[in-house]
Amino acid sequence: MPNKKQKIAAVLALLVYVFSVLSLFAWLTGKPALYVNLTPFITNNIYPVSSIVLLLLANSLLLQTLQEKKYQQINTISLVLLAMIIAGIEFSSVAFSNRDFSINAYLLSLLPTTDTPKPLTFQVAAALVLFSLSCLLLYIRNFYTVYTSQITQIFIISMIITVSYGYIYNQRTLLEYTKEIGMTFFESLLFILLSLSMLFLKTNEGFLKIASGNSSGAILIRNMLPVIVVLPLILGWVSYLGFKYNFYSERFGAALLQSVTVMLTASILILLAHIISFQETQRKKAERETLRMQQDLAHIVRVNSMGELASGIAHELNQPLAAIQLYAAATQRMIEQTPENKKIDKNLESIKEQTQRVSEIIKRMRSFLRKQQPKVEKVEIEQCVDDVITLLQHKLYQQNIRVVKSFDYPIPMVKVDSIQMTQVILNLFQNAIDAMRNTLDRPSLITVRIYSKRRILHVEINDTGSGISNNEAEDIFNTFFSTKGEDGLGVGLSICRTIIEAHNGRLWFESKENEGSTFFFTLPLA
Repeated sequence: MPNKKQKIAAVLALLVYVFSVLSLFAWLTGKPALYVNLTPFITNNIYPVSSIVLLLLANSLLLQTLQEKKYQQINTISLVLLAMIIAGIEFSSVAFSNRDFSINAYLLSLLPTTDTPKPLTFQVAAALVLFSLSCLLLYIRNFYTVYTSQITQIFIISMIITVSYGYIYNQRTLLEYTKEIGMTFFESLLFILLSLSMLFLKTNEGFLKIASGNSSGAILIRNMLPVIVVLPLILGWVSYLGFKYNFYSERFGAALLQSVTVMLTASILILLAHIISFQETQRKKAERETLRMQQDLAHIVRVNSMGELASGIAHELNQPLAAIQLYAAATQRMIEQTPENKKIDKNLESIKEQTQRVSEIIKRMRSFLRKQQPKVEKVEIEQCVDDVITLLQHKLYQQNIRVVKSFDYPIPMVKVDSIQMTQVILNLFQNAIDAMRNTLDRPSLITVRIYSKRRILHVEINDTGSGISNNEAEDIFNTFFSTKGEDGLGVGLSICRTIIEAHNGRLWFESKENEGSTFFFTLPLA
């Protein structure tokens, strides 16, 4: 489904589409639409070849927002390529002054109009080529092509706004530079609508993704764009009204206009500096608060995870404690009877080992539950995996789940917070265990693979569980979304992704329903 901004793009493209169809229909009936002279300087007709190219481009934009993805790319690019060919032929006829190649002149010769058959102006032909090329770059779905397309659209809008202002003030803008009117008022209007449609189509990519961010540069761009559009209009009206009502002479007015422009620009820049400074302070404050809340939430999840593991850990502690009791009782009997040093030493050594085992389990629990600031240090990721397997040993035994470790040694160390990494791996293991709870038709198996490639450590955790459905896959990393119903908080995977990305890594998954899932994450080497 298209988002709100894509719907705006579709509406703008639809307006261009409707005006283009109206223009073509009017040419066919011999009564060119949009041919009303608003002022002595303005001619407003849209020539047939412009209407055709605009129609194709608007249609491609509509398909891009509304059509199913499997047909989207082929159909939109086909329409854009056709528009580019038509615009290219027309541009060539203008550039080489060869009317025989002009599609516009040919169409006018066939239509029942009084217009003299002629090619488009250089400006319109160039604009149509630029639009077609920008559309093509926009659909390639690459950051740099989308970025280039959006920057091109912003420059086109700036140029066409200048032309539109010229018409508003009864000034033939292009005439001063090119000795021809060059672009009609309604052509410039449709070009602006088409440019805006293209910009709204991909607001989450390219230049607009940067402009919509929270950086100082993004804030400056957002605040300056309205000024760029409005300031020329205000200054133009000040100049126009001053001359009209004889407030000042033309020479004095020009000097006054320049002074006002400088003062307004300086005032706006000072105001923007204050706005940016305030917003930057607020942004940093919000980021600190968000980070604190994420750490608190991660701590709550760890406590909750340990609560779920409590019965298993109690079982793990009972085993060594029972063993200690037996060894101690046996040693006591030996001492009471005839002490044999070797047997007593062996029992005492066993007591020592079991005590260390209890101590290690408690130490891991305390370390995992402790609320502390992230401590980044060199860590062996396989040790985190082993710690998780130890914590989950009883749960794995209960569900008859086998863990297979496939490690490509030597495994390089990574610079991470070991507690956070243990939390990520524990969450992925618990999800795998839950996914295999009801899969009785095949062996329950968790496979952990660790390897390094190109200075990146790769970790894969695969299960043979029920898998993730296509409907669930889209929301799997969203906060408070859970596939476990009332049993899940829905924050585990969201926190896992936050932790991995905070360590400059990436977390994603692949899954087949009723076959199992594999979660992958990467981390840069230390």
